[in-house]
Amino acid sequence: TARKQLLSLQKANLSTLEPSSSEAEFGLLVNLYNQGKYNDVVIGSIEMTKSHPKNFKVWNLLGSAYNSLNDNQRASTAFREVIKLDPHYSDGYNNLGVTLKNQGRHREAIKNFKKALKLNKSYVEAYYNLGITLHELGRMQEAEASYTKAISLKPKIPEAHSNLGITLKELGRMEEAE
Repeated sequence: TARKQLLSLQKANLSTLEPSSSEAEFGLLVNLYNQGKYNDVVIGSIEMTKSHPKNFKVWNLLGSAYNSLNDNQRASTAFREVIKLDPHYSDGYNNLGVTLKNQGRHREAIKNFKKALKLNKSYVEAYYNLGITLHELGRMQEAEASYTKAISLKPKIPEAHSNLGITLKELGRMEEAE
């Protein structure tokens, strides 16, 4: 989700930014994002990518803002730039996977979630997103495994428990679903 993307941005090390004025500018954009001012974040992030074109965190914020505005095409473009700039940043693959899923490009989304998981084997959100995508494709056993893994890593995820229950119900396992 956009909020989880933001949390990953806030935890990110800002050392790839230029001196403190850039850090402050980025912080202002994050604050605007927190306030739900996504259009302002897009405008500010685009400006910041001009002066810091190789900063994947700014591109990630831009993609997150586009995602929050339901502009999946532009979000995908921004997240592809994130991955190009830092191919080891698992959040970039997860975020791209979400936008691809939202565009109905499930198979590409699955590849990106799996890449995120290859980079970070305990990435709860990627397991959860993978489960959603597999469920949408009718691949219930795989969705079950993905939700179960997410829950094993972070037991207090109501959405994962709910989706697992729905998946088990669809698999005809009513007692387990409850």
